[in-house]
Amino acid sequence: MSDRKLEENERSKAGKILKIVIQGVVGLIILLAIYLKVRDYDLSETVYSMNIPFFFCSAAFYFLLNLSLAFRLKKVVETTGCFVRFRDAVIAHLGGMILSDLTPGRSGYLSTPFFLRRASGCELNRGMAGILVPQAIEFLVKIFGAFMGLILLASVTEKFREILGFSAVAMALLFGVSALIILGSWSRYGDKIPFPSFIRKRLQAYTEQSVKTRESLGIILSLTLFGWFLTAFQWYFIGLTLSLQLSFLHFLLLQPLITLLMFIPLTPAGLGIMEGGAVAILFLLGVDPSTAFLYSILVRLSTLLADLPGLITVAKASINFKLT
Repeated sequence: MSDRKLEENERSKAGKILKIVIQGVVGLIILLAIYLKVRDYDLSETVYSMNIPFFFCSAAFYFLLNLSLAFRLKKVVETTGCFVRFRDAVIAHLGGMILSDLTPGRSGYLSTPFFLRRASGCELNRGMAGILVPQAIEFLVKIFGAFMGLILLASVTEKFREILGFSAVAMALLFGVSALIILGSWSRYGDKIPFPSFIRKRLQAYTEQSVKTRESLGIILSLTLFGWFLTAFQWYFIGLTLSLQLSFLHFLLLQPLITLLMFIPLTPAGLGIMEGGAVAILFLLGVDPSTAFLYSILVRLSTLLADLPGLITVAKASINFKLT
């Protein structure tokens, strides 16, 4: 690679990093604004009364989620003809997850196929098919759960019924987009769209692999639903950490609704946006704003703690890239 191209790549990488840093600062400003809004409530007593073992239980459940999603990645990629060791799938998945925690719209997870190629040698198109199809199905399940969460909120507070209809329409649109991604991956209709040749070539290569993943629908759906319950337990144990008087059903239905906010690509993983949504929604259920704010922070910390081993994957990949 020429010095000019190297310089352009370095400049482009620096620009992307600067953009993420700016978005991170914006997220922190939003968090600070929320804190200043809720600090009139007594937060210190809640902090001192936290049940720390329950918090680590929540992180353990999220780590179990990571293991189940890594197993899903392994099984789906194997339908494309590439054998993957479970250990390699875990390494690649955790690398993608920690980057998703630090990037807008959680887009960092798209790096998972690159980590998988380094760990197991699977080509990128196979790895991409292994994450895009399951992610689209997971998004459908998440939207369904979020809609049920809206119904739950509408049943307990009249204030929320006014925006229930608008939210339902927005979710229906997201549901449609996810369905189109799945249909496009499994039906080859995307080949008929007149894309430029370089895009068409990449799309055809991906489609050839993604069509093979149709036979893994059962395992994708079952592990996605299992993952939903594991995440609900994560949220439930954080609730126990703060002694919230909410049932497991509340966390099961509110978790997909609130985590959808993490996919808004304005700040890294919806930093500040998710916390603001959690405070508003939990307040409607009778949780005081300061406790709701602390709850949302603990959710993010618990997630980061479980994803932290992914930093090893990212660090090794960065070192190997520099050496080559």
